[in-house]
Amino acid sequence: MFINEFAKDFPFKLADKTVTANNQEYRSFKSAGLMDTTKGAGKFLMQFASAENMVINVAAADIGNKDNRDQCKMLKIFKDYDGVMLVNISYDIEARMMGVAAGVTAYVEIRLYNKDCERVFTVREAGKSKGKVVAVGGIPVMSPDKILPLCEDATNVLFEDLKGRLGKIVKKSSKL
Repeated sequence: MFINEFAKDFPFKLADKTVTANNQEYRSFKSAGLMDTTKGAGKFLMQFASAENMVINVAAADIGNKDNRDQCKMLKIFKDYDGVMLVNISYDIEARMMGVAAGVTAYVEIRLYNKDCERVFTVREAGKSKGKVVAVGGIPVMSPDKILPLCEDATNVLFEDLKGRLGKIVKKSSKL
């Protein structure tokens, strides 16, 4: 959805997703910033975090050895391109209505890096779910099957808010 909906908002052309989906080096990429996702809790959590033909990576701090940063490793995989963009979506469950309800906030962080692995811009936006669940003292009382609809709701709110605004945000925060 991100590429289809927001590609037009950037002042440059994004590569088609088949470029990444068909690249075996990209598909076998393992982030240096994440726990081992092949066993234990990491394996359990990854079943909720994966997307078809996408890899999980972490935009590491812009300090330290460039060889260890995920964004710099991506630039080596896609050396024919002018840069790489990392898009991460994360979620927080938070208290609402003075602690008697809880909802989800979706965050999108978009980071663009040039060929030299220097950050060009970072955009971080949030959207709060309209839906809520009962909470006691700000701690949600719900079964796991209630989480996904709240996350989807928050993501829809976030993306709806970004429509038409992302281009302006990128222009304001970038050095393009």
